[in-house]
Amino acid sequence: MIGTAHRARHAALGGLIAIGAAGLAAGQAPDNGGLPEGRERVNLDPADFTTRIDNPYYPLRPGDRPYVRR
Repeated sequence: MIGTAHRARHAALGGLIAIGAAGLAAGQAPDNGGLPEGRERVNLDPADFTTRIDNPYYPLRPGDRPYVRR
């Protein structure tokens, strides 16, 4: 016997699948946010970069190197 929570989860999953299928059927490509695709050239401006690293989830100090598993 299937419980109420189980039925609700299946109904929600079915709804998400239906929405996704409708989006694919519409043939609309997702917005790439203006990023280059494929072999399009990338225009980088050095003034857009900084030496300040402030990611609290990946703190780096000068001289740190990311761990690379070999």
